[in-house]
Formats: sequence, structure tokens, C-alpha cells
Amino acid sequence: MMTSLQPHEVKLCQWIGNLRHKNKQKTGVHDRAENDPKNAALIHCTGFLGEYAFAKMMGLFPDFSINNNVSDPDFVTPSGLKVDIKATTKDSEVVWVSETKHKYDYDVYVFLRIQGSTVFALGWQHGKYITLPEYKKYIKKNDHYAYMYPRELLKPLETLLRDTEAATVDDVINTFTF
Repeated sequence: MMTSLQPHEVKLCQWIGNLRHKNKQKTGVHDRAENDPKNAALIHCTGFLGEYAFAKMMGLFPDFSINNNVSDPDFVTPSGLKVDIKATTKDSEVVWVSETKHKYDYDVYVFLRIQGSTVFALGWQHGKYITLPEYKKYIKKNDHYAYMYPRELLKPLETLLRDTEAATVDDVINTFTF
């Protein structure tokens, strides 16, 4: 599954990402992006672009708020499943979840890869599988731990609704709330 973003959508995502970054600086909210001051704004832009693309792929309306808390999930299903969207521009055989993100106990992680204005769904997995001890690795460069999950074990994004709670495609609109 993939989606192509129009130039105005990319600019909107960059704008919201920059606003989120500035808001975190202003309010003193610290997350992993702030550990890399040179790239913090870019990290927030990439993150929101992923959230926006996921919403577009699923036929949902994205959350444009800039006052989000680091621990808030990107989406919550009606049954209460907390969904975190992970977006990257890198192509890798593994997907990463920072140990600090795992502290928030998300139920589902969705992984996306951004290539220019095209966003590819790498897949999704339940948090309980992503954060198994065998996937936990020390990242010397960043001086923290992360879970490095094999991309080949991800489930196709098309199965997310079926496997979590929706019975039919008609349920898509009612599956996620913001």
C-alpha cells in the first residue's frame, strides 16, 4: 500500500511538523527529536508526514493539533487500541522503536517509509511482539536502547483493520478516532 502526496500536502506537513517542533521548544516538552537539535524540526516534519499519509491511506482525517503530548498515541481505536505511527526516510531490513517510545505502551505500531512525496506502508505489528527482549539492541551512536524488529515479520497495512477490530471495509470510518 502506498500514497503519493501533492506538493501542497507536503508543505502542509512540513508546516505542522515545524509548528509541533516550535511548540515543544516553547513548552519545554522533551522527546527524542530534541536530542538531535540539528535535525529535530526535520524529525517532527517526517513524523507528521507519516501520520498524514497513514490517515490518507486509511481514509481518515489527520490530527492537526500541535499541542500534543509525547506520550499521546497518534490514533486510538474505539476499543481503545493505542496506535503509534513510525515514519522514516531510510530503507532498512529492520524497523526501529525507541525504548523511550515503548514506555508509553502502544498497542499497535504502523511503519511507513517516505521517498520524496511517495509514502510506502511497510506494515504493522502489535506492540507486544515489537518489544520482545530479543529485539532490544543498544544503539551506541545515540546512546540509548531501541527495538529493532525484522521488516519481513510486519503484517500488511491492509490487514490492520481486519486483524484488530473492523469487520468490513465499511467500518474503516468508525475504526479510528482522534
